[in-house]
This record gives sequence, C-alpha cells and structure tokens, in this order.
Amino acid sequence: ENPRPPTRSVPEEPLGKDILYIKEDIGTLHRKGEYLFNNRFFISLQVVPLLLFFLAWFGYKEMNRLQTDTRYARQLSAPRKAKAGILKAQQYLDRGDVKTFYDVLFTTLQEYLGDKLHLASQGITSSVIDEHLKDRNVPAGVLNALLEMFKECDMVRYASAGVGKEQMRVSLRRLEEIIDHFQRNRV
Repeated sequence: ENPRPPTRSVPEEPLGKDILYIKEDIGTLHRKGEYLFNNRFFISLQVVPLLLFFLAWFGYKEMNRLQTDTRYARQLSAPRKAKAGILKAQQYLDRGDVKTFYDVLFTTLQEYLGDKLHLASQGITSSVIDEHLKDRNVPAGVLNALLEMFKECDMVRYASAGVGKEQMRVSLRRLEEIIDHFQRNRV
C-alpha cells in the first residue's frame, strides 16, 4: 500500500487580506474627520429651501389678496390700464382722429380714476371727481386740470369743437401729468 503523502496544514486566512485587487479608480478621497455637516457650502445650501418656501408663501398671499381684495387689485392695475390708454390715444393723435382721440382720453381718465378711487368707472364725471377728491387733499392745480380735462373731452366729443394736433398733444401731456401726480401721491 502506498503511504499517503504528508499533508501540510495551512492556516486559513480571512478573505481579502492576502491579495488586493487592482482598482482602476481610487474613488473620492476625504480627509479623516471631515464630515458633510462641517462643509460651509453644504450649510449655506440649506438656506435655499427656506428661501423658496418663503417666496412661494408670499406669492400665494399676494395672489390670494389680488383675488379677494378688489380695491387693491383695481389700484394695482390702474397704472397699467392708463399706460395702455395713453398709447392708444397716441396712435389716434398720430392719425389725426380727433373724436376717437378724445374718446380714448376720456375713457382712460374715467377708468384710471374709477380704479384709483374704487368707484364705478362709467359713473365718473367732473362733479363726482370734485365731490370725492376735495376731501382727499388733492392740490387745487390738479383738481382744475382734471376738471378742465373733462370739459375739453366733452366739448370735442359732443360739441364738435375744432381742435388741432398741438392742442391734442397738450391734452395728452395733461393726462400724463394727472396720472403721474396720482401715482406719486397717495390719494
């Protein structure tokens, strides 16, 4: 009988201690003891969600106020409507269409004052303006310009008064000054 060759006893090694595999990429290196919560960029980035939350919250509040507070919404939209009316009037001035020009001026003034004073726009006349603005400390010069504007618009629209382009330019400038005064001063 053949004797068995002697066997050697090799101690069992834990896996991965003897042979290291070749790494193609060493990965990201971090200093020992460096943590994410100590990173200044990371900490400053935590403010962004908070800012976004507050922006969304204020935006929601503003939209809600615009939908529920008609006085506020009308006062906010008044300058935009007035600017559109002035541009439209300028087009009719360039064409020389006197009646339509003064119709647009009158409508623009009516709507602007109606929105600013929170009154029905179609009901705005010189007497209503006189009644509502005297109590609000509007300067006499502005009140006179307003009343003059209403008279001029009514004369041209209903009495067929002859008006040249220069007078139309003066009327448009007066309307712009009136609107500018009300925008700068709280009424």
